[in-house]
Amino acid sequence: MRLAGIARELAEASSEAQFTAAAFKDRSGIGRNLTIEVLEYLDRIGATRRVGNARIVVRAADALFG
Repeated sequence: MRLAGIARELAEASSEAQFTAAAFKDRSGIGRNLTIEVLEYLDRIGATRRVGNARIVVRAADALFG
């Protein structure tokens, strides 16, 4: 849930309400390969959606994980 929260924070801080994998990697402190795996997982569960080279938050982590 912490990593989903980072995605939300990055999107909220952006004027376009989106974030890149690079920004997520920098904020989370995890490696590039794990960053991609985490973001793809968040896409699969419906928390985020990839739009070009960026991602948007579709649903809050609280709604997904309770």
